[in-house]
Amino acid sequence: LWLTACGGGIDEPTEQPQGLAASADTKAAPLRARAPATMPATATANTLSVGIKLAGYPHKIDVYRPAGATKAIVFLHGQGGTTWKLAYDLGFNRVNAPQTAKNVNWDWLSRNGIIAVFAQGQALPGTRLPGWNNYVFDSGQDDVAFLSALSTYVRTQFGVSQVALSGHSSGGAMTARMWCEATSAYDEFVSLAGPMASATYPQPGPTCVPQTPAPYFLVIGGKDSTQEEFFHTFNAL
Repeated sequence: LWLTACGGGIDEPTEQPQGLAASADTKAAPLRARAPATMPATATANTLSVGIKLAGYPHKIDVYRPAGATKAIVFLHGQGGTTWKLAYDLGFNRVNAPQTAKNVNWDWLSRNGIIAVFAQGQALPGTRLPGWNNYVFDSGQDDVAFLSALSTYVRTQFGVSQVALSGHSSGGAMTARMWCEATSAYDEFVSLAGPMASATYPQPGPTCVPQTPAPYFLVIGGKDSTQEEFFHTFNAL
């Protein structure tokens, strides 16, 4: 994986319609105003859907659904990032540009039977860097409620029982907040270079006690200069 420090990419794409042209093995779904009717429990063809919205929330959602997938991972980009940039960094997009069906790399998702769901963070009015309400940054949204609703949507819409949450940098901090405050919404939590912030940030806060037992994984590179202080503190524990 290649991920730029902290933000996971802060390229500012121009807004454009994302009606998708279908490739030979891929069905392309059009942009939708809200969650569509329930789809079959498992897809019979690789499907990319972009611009989905849940009622009551402004976040756009992109879904990479390989045929036969039975599990899902919700991915959260870093501060200033985008869904398509993170998908490119993870190797799911072949080009560093907004998603199109013909440019999706389905290999890993198909091989592992995993649906990849990318949620677009929001920005405060007058700002240009979308992100998450994770105590380090403020998106102006109730992202705990949104991500809880997104988990329910993924389970009911795609017929999966196992849904994990993973975020990079600021998205990782949001993942940590969900583990602390909405543990039952997801089955596993993975933070990539994202500290566990609290309401007292940047001052140390009380130890997080999740609502229910759930696996939480934290990945920090040994040469991560952005998280260096946190990394050394973690090593000393």
